[in-house]
Amino acid sequence: PVLDLHNRIKYIIHCVEDVTDFVRRIKSHHPAIELADLRPERIGMETEILLRSQELGNTNEELKVANEELALRTAQLHDALQAMETFTYSIAHDLRAPLRAMVMFSTMVFEEHGADLQDQGKDYLNRIRDAARPMDRLVSDLLVYGRLTHVEATSMPISLENAVNKVLDDLRGEIQTRKADIEVHRPLPVIMGNPILLNHVLVNLIDDATKFMPTGGTPCVTIRISPAGEDRVRLSISDNGIGIASEYHTKIFDL
Repeated sequence: PVLDLHNRIKYIIHCVEDVTDFVRRIKSHHPAIELADLRPERIGMETEILLRSQELGNTNEELKVANEELALRTAQLHDALQAMETFTYSIAHDLRAPLRAMVMFSTMVFEEHGADLQDQGKDYLNRIRDAARPMDRLVSDLLVYGRLTHVEATSMPISLENAVNKVLDDLRGEIQTRKADIEVHRPLPVIMGNPILLNHVLVNLIDDATKFMPTGGTPCVTIRISPAGEDRVRLSISDNGIGIASEYHTKIFDL
């Protein structure tokens, strides 16, 4: 018998086997053996089959319960991720609103009353805008990073040449403002990867490479490709910036 979750008989598994030919073969080789002599062996076989069937039924029920629990946990995790994403967007909106107000009103004061301001006042307004914009960018990056955890990492052919050109075009303003020298060792190959993730990585690496410089330094960034084993390449983005102190490597690269 196979029991349900309440230990009630759900159904009975029974095995029927025709042993006529088997008995005939035995009797043809051993005429003295009677059918009654085979009965204990047959009963033992039936008992073993019933025990194995019951074990299989119990295993199936345990698997069913485990699958139901897994489905419940998956649904709970999905709900938690949705709640976290909603909360993140709400917090980001609340954080970005005052930052945008700082940029907007400082720009308005500069444009409408700039002629009445002394150099020190203009410098203060520029400092306000310069401080607010990176913070707004940081909040945006956190939102993007949160969304990346839900992106299905499917791979497809990507022209690394086009991907790098797009990022350099998107960062053209920052590159010109920082007077950065970007050297790309071409040609760049076609690779397999996820275009969304690759774009996010390139934007952050190239932007950081031109941003964090010692005082008075001119950013010099080199982008190159080198072999990294069979059917693999290594994309390297090097710069002459301030770098990261060795004591912080573990904290940063374990994120």
